[in-house]
Amino acid sequence: ALREHPKARALSDLAEEGGAWTVALLRLAPILPFTPTNAVLGLTGMRLRDLALGTFLGMAPGALLYAWAGSLVPSAEALEEGESLVPGPLVWGLLAASIVAAVVIGIAAARRLRRATPEGRPPR
Repeated sequence: ALREHPKARALSDLAEEGGAWTVALLRLAPILPFTPTNAVLGLTGMRLRDLALGTFLGMAPGALLYAWAGSLVPSAEALEEGESLVPGPLVWGLLAASIVAAVVIGIAAARRLRRATPEGRPPR
């Protein structure tokens, strides 16, 4: 059933051919919930090794960022009192880096999808 729809077929082919790189891009995208993504990837012929490697690579930056942010918290009381734990310029820098990363990921994903479809056009 997945292969009958051009867009689904293109995404399936992209997942199978792109392997770990495709999964890493999907995991980095903050707007894609993991449960539906997992279900769609499970319907493709992707190898488990590629899925695991891509998941690790795509989730590592966020996990490291959360661990680092947690290390800045001196105590639970400081959080309850609303103390500012991160310097302002750092927050703005991280926000800018996140926006740039989201744009780069979006462009890369669109290019890969265009290459995966006939005539280089995204399927409708």
